[in-house]
Amino acid sequence: MSSLSRANFFALKALALLHDPPHKHYCIIDKQRYCVLGGQDHEDEAKCFRKRVLRDTAFSGFATRENLSIIRRADAIASGLDRWLIEFAVRTEVLRTNVITNIFNPRHCRQLPTPNPDELRKSLEIVAQEVNKLLRETKGLFDLTRELDKAVEFSYVLLYALLEPLCYVKGIPPSLADTRTPTHTVMDHVHATALTVNMIPLASENSSRLSGYIVLIDFPGIHEFVDAARKAGDFWAGSWLVSEVAWRLAEKLMDEFGPDILICPTPRMNPYFYLKY
Repeated sequence: MSSLSRANFFALKALALLHDPPHKHYCIIDKQRYCVLGGQDHEDEAKCFRKRVLRDTAFSGFATRENLSIIRRADAIASGLDRWLIEFAVRTEVLRTNVITNIFNPRHCRQLPTPNPDELRKSLEIVAQEVNKLLRETKGLFDLTRELDKAVEFSYVLLYALLEPLCYVKGIPPSLADTRTPTHTVMDHVHATALTVNMIPLASENSSRLSGYIVLIDFPGIHEFVDAARKAGDFWAGSWLVSEVAWRLAEKLMDEFGPDILICPTPRMNPYFYLKY
């Protein structure tokens, strides 16, 4: 991050969240029906959706060739295990599946909905319009000549908080990140890509080496502490206290680098995260 302005750093994360469309795998299995925003394929659909979401916001002007190149690298790294498995075991470019499976036991799976293309288009347009409206209103709270860093950072947190739940609320069904490895959703993937941005800028353009740390926070003796309770209320209070301390520690890092850096428990649709903002 030291080689980037704070505004560009958080703008990269926003571009990462929007580098794939919310309906990605539907575009892949039937682009004629499901590229409903005017794109020729899922990558074009992502551009169409991104432009609708980020138009006239604090993120305007950040979708440069250099930044999009960084996002492509982050995408490749975030997809690393998937792509290795595909090279190893899957000999096809497209697998037309509409099922999400348990990564540990693929026999446990669930059929995904088959959306109506017209209804899907309307839902995507509504999500893009509502998020864009809030981002434009957020932009108006700041003097961009002096507070661009703050405006972009706050706008990113807002985008992170609203994009995924709003898609589900407006009827956009979960979509696979890759039909050839149907173990996780496109939302899982784009959030992993946003996280990967933290490791990209400090690496040279032609290097696959990354910078950064994985931090594990552990509290020894938690069971003894919680088990010392004698009443149900004491159990609740002890558990809450441990959760609160853990969140406050993670919060310091999230304030500096963005909520996407917290892997487990994720801030996505996390009550602690929404209570903060």
